[in-house]
Formats: sequence, structure tokens, C-alpha cells
Amino acid sequence: MAHGVLKKLLLPLFMFVSLVTEAQQDGMRVSKSSKVASFQMLANVGLIAGKSGRDIQVQAIPQMQYRSWIAGVGVGLDYYYWRTVPLFVDVRKTFSKAHAPFLYGDIGWNVPWIKKQKVWYDSHYKTGVYYDVGGGWNFKVNQHNSLLLSAGYSLKKIQEVRTTNFDKTKLDYELRRISIKVGFQF
Repeated sequence: MAHGVLKKLLLPLFMFVSLVTEAQQDGMRVSKSSKVASFQMLANVGLIAGKSGRDIQVQAIPQMQYRSWIAGVGVGLDYYYWRTVPLFVDVRKTFSKAHAPFLYGDIGWNVPWIKKQKVWYDSHYKTGVYYDVGGGWNFKVNQHNSLLLSAGYSLKKIQEVRTTNFDKTKLDYELRRISIKVGFQF
């Protein structure tokens, strides 16, 4: 089921990324100080740490900016505890023009991408909630590109349904973590 949901959600996201990239290449990018929205892309790489250890995450977020507000739809790979694919809405608020601090919030779904294991029971994993909130700093590299450093608190939920010949057990996991990310916005 997760594979079918993943296919249905990734196609529109990749079409949006293509549209944003094409618009930027055609010179449709508008100054961020104008009243017209501008399009950009954010690529993040991060470290996630919590009770279950630490691991990495990567994210791609096509975005639209209007004044000091930025919004986008993102997709990622999250390897903490289990490999999952977060699909989320990202909203950011910047507080100045040069070397800007910002706050961000992501909320969406956490789609499991877990390999089948041969054990004495059969496991099925269900999509859960994903969120990440925090703040950071935006360092301008040039007029259109920035380096972003951020830290936040993240949660991913996942449900495992274990089935044996005799019963069915539901296990709910709430994986709370601290995330530290480095991103490049272009």
C-alpha cells in the first residue's frame, strides 16, 4: 500500500519541481523584495538524534516566496530507526533581508519504506504523522543562492501490525528526535 501511495504523491511533486526549475531557467525569477512571488528550491542534508540513536535525512523542497513568507511541498528520506519517506508541507518565516534568521514548520505524512524481514510473524507498516519545527540562519551566497543552517525538534510516527497464526498485534511508535540540517537554496 505504501508503495502505491508513494507513487501517487511523488508524481505531482516532481512535476512541480520541473515547473519551478523551468520557470527559473526562463528568467521568470522575480526579486524577493517585489510584491510578486518567486520560486526556489531547497535541498537539505541532516543528522537526526534521539533515544534510538542517530541517523541521516535528506530533503528536497520546491518553494514559493512572497515577501518574508516561504511555503513549499517537500519529500525526503529519513533513515532514523526505520527508513521512511516523509511527504510534508513546509512553511518558513524570515526576519531580515541580509543573513536572515528564520523559523520553520513542516507537517505531513511519514510513509514507511521498510524491507520485509523473515521472522516468525508477518509485519505490515502503516503511514503515520511527521512534523519538524525549529529555526535557523540563512547565509546569502549570492543574489539567488543561500546556505541554510537549522536545528529543530522532529517527530515521526509509524504503526506496525504483527500477524501470527494465532493473533494480531498493533505497535505504535513515536520517534522523537532533534534534527540539525545544512541546506542549499537555489
